[in-house]
Amino acid sequence: MNNAKHFFWGLFLLLAMSSTASAKDWRGIVPLRSTLEDVEKLLGKSTLGVRHFYETEEGRVMFSYQSYGYKYYNVPVGTILSIQIESKKKPLLADMNLDMSKFRQYRTCIGAIGYVNHEEGFEFHVYDGAVSNFSYKPTAADAKQFANPKPNEQKANGS
Repeated sequence: MNNAKHFFWGLFLLLAMSSTASAKDWRGIVPLRSTLEDVEKLLGKSTLGVRHFYETEEGRVMFSYQSYGYKYYNVPVGTILSIQIESKKKPLLADMNLDMSKFRQYRTCIGAIGYVNHEEGFEFHVYDGAVSNFSYKPTAADAKQFANPKPNEQKANGS
């Protein structure tokens, strides 16, 4: 059973980390290309009382999205910026068989070790050897394509 669990999570990460730098998706939701409307079509209204948090069989999923105000990306309000999954199952990093040379390692403020691949828009955190959460972010190409040249300025209509 333990081997099957590790195989599943290894397969999940390997699929998420395929060698192309195309946008990664979670159930068809792609950062900078999908919207909150797309999320609600897929998952319905959030039952957690907050529009962008969902409880799924994989764990708690949080969608960050473009709002009024500070606009780091030049996308419409409601566009998904990132997807974070706090996994119910915590696979061991050692069992993932990932090409770790594709990741930059850093230490988080809570003592976990973060691994990020900006090119492919994928990040995960490891705490005590187990992967605790996964994040889908814009690929480097999408971040460049949708970068707001003046992120601190808003249009006159507030968008």
